[in-house]
Amino acid sequence: GLKHRVQQQQALDFAVGRSFRKSLWAHQAHWEQAMHAVAAEHQSAEAVTGAPLWDRLRELQFAGWFVPQAHEPDTAAEPHAERMARPASTQPLGQVPRSTVRYDSLHGTLGLKDPRIMAMLELLQHSWPRPVSGHNLEDWLCTRGYSAEGALKSLVQQVPVDINRAYADLPDCLQDDFVGLVPGVAALALDRQDYELPISDFNAWYQPSLDHYNDTERFILHQLKQGHTPMQASVALHQAWQDGQYLCPRLCTTTLPLAQAALASVEELVATLRKYAMYL
Repeated sequence: GLKHRVQQQQALDFAVGRSFRKSLWAHQAHWEQAMHAVAAEHQSAEAVTGAPLWDRLRELQFAGWFVPQAHEPDTAAEPHAERMARPASTQPLGQVPRSTVRYDSLHGTLGLKDPRIMAMLELLQHSWPRPVSGHNLEDWLCTRGYSAEGALKSLVQQVPVDINRAYADLPDCLQDDFVGLVPGVAALALDRQDYELPISDFNAWYQPSLDHYNDTERFILHQLKQGHTPMQASVALHQAWQDGQYLCPRLCTTTLPLAQAALASVEELVATLRKYAMYL
């Protein structure tokens, strides 16, 4: 569809280092006629448009949140009898039986079969929300026994990864060893709830900041805002619960000891914040 073509063209912009795009909208038939004319004059349309320089992907920074959900074996890829008959020693290095793996991402659900892309998503998920350079993604593939040739091209064509042109363009908290709640997140989340603070839906924190935080979660946010670790926040929450403060409905149904329930509450909120790049 149109959205996919626009995203693909944007990926090409990154690949060729184009910082400004000029577009002319035209009917499909007119576009084809124009391209035939250009090709006839210049022998190749690529002489005008420029072939994508996919090698430049190595210099970019990639990020994304991808959680594998389920494997769907592809029984048509290879007959079961042949697969069982093949000696394990003949299995190519880094290869696995082809199957579709479903991933949850911030952009929806996607299914993948390429084990190289799956390996790169594993590293991106582990590093999220910090980015990984194209060079490091290729090195990661090599350590896993895969060929890196063309892997980054396949990644940007098949997966909605976030791409940044330069490491220096990233926020300061993503450029160092900062760990914890991203500065400003707690105030934004609570002000959105208390004062209906306006924020554009184009903002990356728009959706998660719409969440309604109960008393327990508000207490945890304040603890994390003060620089406390999740464990320290859970200890403080446990003490508050013992004092009858900041209680939440889950306490009425949980079978966990109070200390474990406090830790579970903190870890659950931190996982949600991390998903939306609000906690590092």
